[in-house]
Amino acid sequence: VQNALLNLGINARDAMKEKGGVLTYATRTETIMRNKSLGHDFILDPGKYISVSVSDTGTGIDQDTMLHIFEPFFTTKEKGKGTGLGLAAVYGCAKRHNGGVAVRSIPSRETTFTLYFPVAVNQIDPQETGWFATKGRNVLSGRILVVEDEEAVRNMTAETLQAHGYTVITCDNGLEAVEYVGLHADEIDCILLDMIMPELNGRDAFFKIRKINPLLDTILISGYNPEGEYADILAQDRVAFIQKPFSEKQLMHTIDSLLNVASEKHP
Repeated sequence: VQNALLNLGINARDAMKEKGGVLTYATRTETIMRNKSLGHDFILDPGKYISVSVSDTGTGIDQDTMLHIFEPFFTTKEKGKGTGLGLAAVYGCAKRHNGGVAVRSIPSRETTFTLYFPVAVNQIDPQETGWFATKGRNVLSGRILVVEDEEAVRNMTAETLQAHGYTVITCDNGLEAVEYVGLHADEIDCILLDMIMPELNGRDAFFKIRKINPLLDTILISGYNPEGEYADILAQDRVAFIQKPFSEKQLMHTIDSLLNVASEKHP
């Protein structure tokens, strides 16, 4: 939630760079009596919510841009000025909390993003609820190496895994990952390996790592379809693939499935 509010604040600041303006954070409680659509695939169930709005008096958002603002890697900023992942992270935060995001904007005048979070009525033990609790395995342990050169993606992935109880180590290039595995091969349960990186790409890093530890569970990450290009890697044992952009549930399901299959094959 902190990161979501920070991302909204940064966007608001950037929208007011030329003429300045006013940035406002506001909170309130709301009771929703019937299903409420917020747009962008958000529908709130009836109940009590806390809303947090972030408003600015900047350039606003046009209708064409509004249709795509939550898409990962979509950005209207100049090259090198943004990754297009800030609002995708806000979207993911709202989804993970069973809430939503509403957007209102008047071009050249103002924009308001409002996050809705359902009010909790009972304490819930995360180990006793949710889809991951039915897998018959304690998924809230283990060490995962995340290898990703894009800082925003790397940090978001690490935070997601840490929220599920994993210990996470991160590397921002293939050379660093190979070196780390060489020193800590027996301490890693799984590696998430981006396929397109500078210095040493994912393919070359994979085969170097496999020489060090042929049994290390590996999840390939790429924005491209794996058919053909990574077929030889995917044909190997203990390898899975997840395509960018991916959701928290897709990520955790892939990790859980891979580790379960691996433990069954190699008890």
